[in-house]
Amino acid sequence: AMHGKNMEGCFNYLCKGFVQTSKSYSVGVPLKASTYGSKTQLETNHMIFQDRVTGDWWLRNTFVNANIGYWPKALLPELAEGASQVVWGGHAVGQPNKASPPMGNGLFPDGNYRHGSYVRQIKIIDKSNIILDPWGPYYKLESFIDNTHCYNLKDFGYNGEQLGFSFYFGGPGGVDCGI
Repeated sequence: AMHGKNMEGCFNYLCKGFVQTSKSYSVGVPLKASTYGSKTQLETNHMIFQDRVTGDWWLRNTFVNANIGYWPKALLPELAEGASQVVWGGHAVGQPNKASPPMGNGLFPDGNYRHGSYVRQIKIIDKSNIILDPWGPYYKLESFIDNTHCYNLKDFGYNGEQLGFSFYFGGPGGVDCGI
């Protein structure tokens, strides 16, 4: 996230200021890659929420119902009253003048969530701490892909009870991706 008057920010576990509280679960641990079409698929469920008392932003593993750690409210003063925008997806970063890395399992999304990377059961938490689906007159959903030759996504909107609001994303990366 980019924040502050100097537009400083980061997007991974190397972000300064994250306070790890769990001894059992950590941030930034790579998942063993699943193979396309394999019967074994890895999934991890997380939520980020603001503690209404402290103002800190917590990362929680919802599979095991355990907090992993938090970003202190002092790091994100512009989010003191909550967020006005939320973003889900993938981000690939390569080295200058080199091929960009793959995203997800390296394949373009084909519409079958078992074949690639996906985000499912997308929810938001309102000011009253009520968990809601992201649709209706107050919510605007947008897709952003900066290079469809290298990466793409397929937005499925609401896709039944198991998947909820979901989308699939990924791609092979490569040269001329602009990263």
